[in-house]
Amino acid sequence: VEFDKLGLPGSEFAFPLPLPNNTTPFTLLDPKEPKYGFNNSKVGARFSYLLNGLDAGAFFLHSWTSTAVMYRTIDAGVYNFNSDYERQNIFGMTFSKEINDYVCKGEAVYYPDAYFSVNDPSDLDGIKQSGYVDYLFGVDHIYFDKWDVNLQLTQRWIMDFDKTFMNEEEFSNGISIRLNRDWFSKKLTTEVLAIVNLRGPDYLYRPKISYVLTSNLKVAVGADIFAGDASGLFGYFRNQSRWYTEVTYKF
Repeated sequence: VEFDKLGLPGSEFAFPLPLPNNTTPFTLLDPKEPKYGFNNSKVGARFSYLLNGLDAGAFFLHSWTSTAVMYRTIDAGVYNFNSDYERQNIFGMTFSKEINDYVCKGEAVYYPDAYFSVNDPSDLDGIKQSGYVDYLFGVDHIYFDKWDVNLQLTQRWIMDFDKTFMNEEEFSNGISIRLNRDWFSKKLTTEVLAIVNLRGPDYLYRPKISYVLTSNLKVAVGADIFAGDASGLFGYFRNQSRWYTEVTYKF
């Protein structure tokens, strides 16, 4: 079983803790991951069916929260976090179908008992539970036999929404677009991905160029550009934009 590795406080991509403000004093204990063993395994099942070009499926997964739940207490104004991983059930469905050279696809994932941090100091552990659904609809199409375009619309619905949930809304919407094209007999590939949170000014841009030097060697250069308001998922890291290089050798 694998869990998310979060940036530590003070690091370049530190995980934003559920604090009232940046000056609030806090303590943070590392969560204890469940021990390896059959009782702590993930288990799931998937059923899919193909009918007249429509590929539909449904699945269930008995898993863990990938990120530790940030339980907290308050002692003399100090927020003490003692996070822990919790069991979580996940239900979902997917579909895809080609219509006139357009590949339409969608999925929905239901979390019946998710954990949300709250900004209510009177709450004993700083956590409330609610079910929520993530769903998306996407379209893939190749234009002019050259440009591979993917467009996706996403939405999250928190069913038992509470105004004390930190950095959450009952409905949050997003859109992403990816453009990809090969040049010079697929030796050069250009790609750009843009993700926009429609809730507010919150963006991520990821341009990338890669070039195949030999059948075994490929080099690439790209960037992760964060922008928007500090309360957003991407805007929080707006001062951490970066560029990178990659070298891939196959043997």
